Amino acid sequence: MRESLYSTSTLQRQNGDSAVINAVVGYEPATLRELVRAGSDLNLQNQAGLTPLIIAARSGRTDITSILLEGEHINLDIQENAAKLEKYPLTRIEELFASLAGGKLFTPLDLSHAYVQIPLDKHSRRFVTINTHKGLFEYKRLPFGVASAPSIFQRVMENS
Repeated sequence: MRESLYSTSTLQRQNGDSAVINAVVGYEPATLRELVRAGSDLNLQNQAGLTPLIIAARSGRTDITSILLEGEHINLDIQENAAKLEKYPLTRIEELFASLAGGKLFTPLDLSHAYVQIPLDKHSRRFVTINTHKGLFEYKRLPFGVASAPSIFQRVMENS
């Protein structure tokens, strides 16, 4: 796997609770293969405090980023006070257009899988643990659904 251009990002907890924030059950084998290809290939054993979630299917395929708990949409930070939200100012549309004023050369930039380009440090990986039929896995990279992801991504884009 190619080395990332970015430094690792850290997710922090607000309280001393040691439980893993989230886990996902009910993955189909094909979806698990997608996750492993996306960098979530660290197998764990005997994690306590997992919250089971169910992946929602959309248009005949499983959407890894769409997660349901008892019928309601949630993000991966399912416990309100479990993880500190990174606060980094997002660029307003007015600022963005002002920075583009006078530009002569533009190019499209596909950021559809942008978050998974940002590696997580080893400490942060335990906050994005998923439970599958093959055992527990940690994402090595920032997955979609983490409440701090937009701020983390904005910081990385502006400081890279």
